[in-house]
Amino acid sequence: MDALPLLPEPRPRPGPDPGGERSDAARNRQRILDSARSLLAEGGADSLTMDCLAQAAGVGKGTIFRRFGSRSGLLQALLDAEEQVLQRGFLAGPPPLGPGAPPEQRLVAFGAARIEFLRRHGELQRAADRDPANLFGSPPRRLDHTHLAYLLRELAIAPEPAGLATSLLAILSAPVVLHQVHVQQQAFEQVIENWTFLVHQLCRSSNSSCDTANISLPGQ
Repeated sequence: MDALPLLPEPRPRPGPDPGGERSDAARNRQRILDSARSLLAEGGADSLTMDCLAQAAGVGKGTIFRRFGSRSGLLQALLDAEEQVLQRGFLAGPPPLGPGAPPEQRLVAFGAARIEFLRRHGELQRAADRDPANLFGSPPRRLDHTHLAYLLRELAIAPEPAGLATSLLAILSAPVVLHQVHVQQQAFEQVIENWTFLVHQLCRSSNSSCDTANISLPGQ
């Protein structure tokens, strides 16, 4: 089977499932998220403070922290729907992102999809990832890591796939990708080219059965 087995779609929300919430708690949660989106639209992720959010949503700060655990948890919850779209793509969507394509192609497609996600939501993701526990330990990142390690095992290009998966996950993190875009002045398309080149080089340097035909340097 080419699909990852028995991996439920994680919902990066601390606390109980909103489906089981009391109606007033569910309304509070939605009001908090709606208010957070309004504040983000006005001033960006860096301007979103728990004090401002509590005032805008008409709730106490304690309510926000009890529901979302931390500021990073709140920011990640704002990304939940988009994360699930990407997760469905690589778990069960069409190839090359989803099952059915060779693992090298799926690895390239996953990185491209994650970078495109950061093109749209990079600043919000970077703000969430300021918490080191969120950078590698949030439910979406744990699923990303599991998927990367699975593809690396399929490729047989690393003696310890989990460790290499962590390194690749760091390359696809918001701080690294946005540094390339905003500091090194690379276009997102170039960042995707760099990722594609890296994957092909990993395959070419191994004794695996990677398809390394038509490999070229970025920009060629």
